[in-house]
Amino acid sequence: YSKKNLKEYAKLTDDNIGKGYDKYKKAKEYLLSLSDKELDEVEEIIRGKETTFSAFVVAATRHAVDELKENNHSKV
Repeated sequence: YSKKNLKEYAKLTDDNIGKGYDKYKKAKEYLLSLSDKELDEVEEIIRGKETTFSAFVVAATRHAVDELKENNHSKV
């Protein structure tokens, strides 16, 4: 590999990692806006179940998006 190719690869990798990190930071900011009570409720609901907090948040988000879509369609 040439130094030029390695430098281009390093930049591409840094850019991709940066984008992924930015997405993570946005999700973290949202989750941190949940109150301790809300976080405790989620923990209690999923405790002992075969799921993770992340999977629960994804499922809840999908459900909310589906509800919003249904509500928008019913208003038409």
